[in-house]
This record gives sequence, C-alpha cells and structure tokens, in this order.
Amino acid sequence: MSAAQAGPSRGIVAAVCVAEILGLAGYSTVPALLPQFIEAWALTNTQAGWLAGIMSAGYMLAVVPLVRLTDRQPARQIYLASSTVSALSCFSIALCDGLLPALGFRAVAGIALAGMYMPGLQANHSWCRGHNACANCSVL
Repeated sequence: MSAAQAGPSRGIVAAVCVAEILGLAGYSTVPALLPQFIEAWALTNTQAGWLAGIMSAGYMLAVVPLVRLTDRQPARQIYLASSTVSALSCFSIALCDGLLPALGFRAVAGIALAGMYMPGLQANHSWCRGHNACANCSVL
C-alpha cells in the first residue's frame, strides 16, 4: 500500500482520538457543576433537571440527520464544524447569567455532540484500515 493510500500517521489518528475524548468532556461539565448552578441561579430541581438533560434532547434530535449527512459530506468536515460549535456553546455557558440562555447553549451543545461523536468515530475508522483497524480505533 502506498503512502498516499495508507492514510494518516498514528500520530494523527491519536490526535483525533484525543480530540474526540476532549470534545465529549463538554457533555459532563454542567452535571458536574450543577450544585453551583443551582445555588447561583436559585434553580428548582425541575429547572436543574432541564439544564442537565437538554443536551441529551439536542443530541437525540440531531444524531440521525447528522450521521446521515456523512453519506454526502466527509465525516471529518462535519466533525470539525461540530467541534467548533460545541466548544463555543460550552464556553458560552460561562457567560450566562440565568437558566434560559444556558438552556439554549446546552441544546446547541447537544446538537454539536451529535455531529462530533458518531461522525468522529466514522472519520477515525475510515483512516484505520488493515489488520490493525480494530486495535487502532479501540481507544474510542
């Protein structure tokens, strides 16, 4: 197999794996900080539940269309765009002063997660060919 057909180096595959893991970290930040949000914004238990769960709702609504989009667009393009949106929406929560804007940013982060997780795995898997494909992608 020539170098052009071999795909990216192990370093690039490892970098994509690390980026995928770091990108998924945004999923757990609000639940980890939920007691601080409850205190700072005087949230009820129901409001706290919405804040923690709306990201999953955004993910569930967007995962099928975004995964299907990888049939027409390269998965890495969807992954990179979604990673950017995810980072911006997760960091924007730090600027929120109340529940409603935070809910919006969390929902957008869930939509972006749908464009990161499965397309990221798909992009990485497409680079991992040959007898070590499973071993190379098993980190994820």
